[in-house]
Amino acid sequence: MEEFAIKDDNQPFFFKGILLGYVYSYHVSSNHDEYVRLLRLDDGETKVIIKVRPSSSSPVLMQLEFIAESSLDSREFRFLLKQIEWELGLDENTNWFHRKYSSFFPNLPMGYRVTKTPLEEILLTSLLSQNASMNMYALQMTMLARRLGSSMRWERKKYYFLPTWEEISRIDEQSLKECKLGYRTKYIPHLVSFVSSLNEQGLLDHWRTLTTEEIISELVSVKGIGPYSAAVIALYGLGREDAFFSDVYIKKLLSRIFRQQDIENPSISSMKAWRTYLNETWDESAGWMVDFLTANDMIQLPSEKNPHFLLHQLLSMEQ
Repeated sequence: MEEFAIKDDNQPFFFKGILLGYVYSYHVSSNHDEYVRLLRLDDGETKVIIKVRPSSSSPVLMQLEFIAESSLDSREFRFLLKQIEWELGLDENTNWFHRKYSSFFPNLPMGYRVTKTPLEEILLTSLLSQNASMNMYALQMTMLARRLGSSMRWERKKYYFLPTWEEISRIDEQSLKECKLGYRTKYIPHLVSFVSSLNEQGLLDHWRTLTTEEIISELVSVKGIGPYSAAVIALYGLGREDAFFSDVYIKKLLSRIFRQQDIENPSISSMKAWRTYLNETWDESAGWMVDFLTANDMIQLPSEKNPHFLLHQLLSMEQ
């Protein structure tokens, strides 16, 4: 077990912000002072638990604590550090965006970042989040992890990992239904096939040549991925800041923001049209804006009324 410090040279990192916006990675954080992430090495097998905490010595430092199933070499440490930097948004400079649009999110300190989630993981979590309450979303993830995943012990506590897609491919339909997946169960085989094609067909390299709209169009051709999930995957899985998604909460939030900022609220019905309009309004960064607005909204709520924070507590309680 080692401790490391990640430095963000651009700006202090607003650590409590990790639990304010949309977080699609599977983690077990129960408070704003610690972020516990369950990861696998790039071999897809070796499990690692990472605890991330703010440093008491500097606002631009974070302390990382690792425990793995086996000793980690220098290459593996570098992989994990790079992964955490990417997930916490430390690889992107959002200073310009925060300064230009700070009037839209006055309660959000500098240093807030949009988190990201590995593609294979967000394909699963975005499916689980479809038409699901926070409680049901947490229940599905924890049941998948506890019943069908694997586990590790650390400090007398057992941590459960989500099953990999390879593990999921070997799970029978009834076992998946027992994890409360409901109608989502029928989409699992399609997503298993899609994940297996990611590397075989070089889709990630292919997507780098496409616009966000083209990526979303390709994603929605996969059974189980609708327009909402496709935009979520593009924003949080591929880092496309112009990928706008919407649900009932976001629609209400945008209507309120438009009134406050005296921006015309057009009568738009399709998500694609909304994406075009909002990107024209916000420097091709509509996805970032929605996430920042959400975090600004959530920071004003006490923890017991913050649905995002309650989700993190639910995930932690199940460990």
